Amino acid sequence: MAAKEYRLSGDLATYVRTFPVVDRLREHLTSQNRSRELISVQAKLDLAVTDTADFLYAQPAPIRWDAEFEKKLFLYVSQRNPWLTHDGFTPLKSYAGWLSWREGLNAS
Repeated sequence: MAAKEYRLSGDLATYVRTFPVVDRLREHLTSQNRSRELISVQAKLDLAVTDTADFLYAQPAPIRWDAEFEKKLFLYVSQRNPWLTHDGFTPLKSYAGWLSWREGLNAS
């Protein structure tokens, strides 16, 4: 994995735990002397977050969470965000679960 891809996955883990928090990302980048990268990094991470939400909203309701669904979600988001690794996917999976719950998309 390239260093930049590894960094973006780490940035994502800081930015998105359940949902994106810009202050956490700002503090993280500042601690790594990368504060000048905030706008570009946030834009890349926000695109992955948006792609995750778009995938969820495009699914027929109710969403049934299983390994196959998670695989499809990962493939969809990673095709649009080639820097995303399987290890770096965990924060987006957490966000997807929260968003599905919040929006009532889950199967009961």
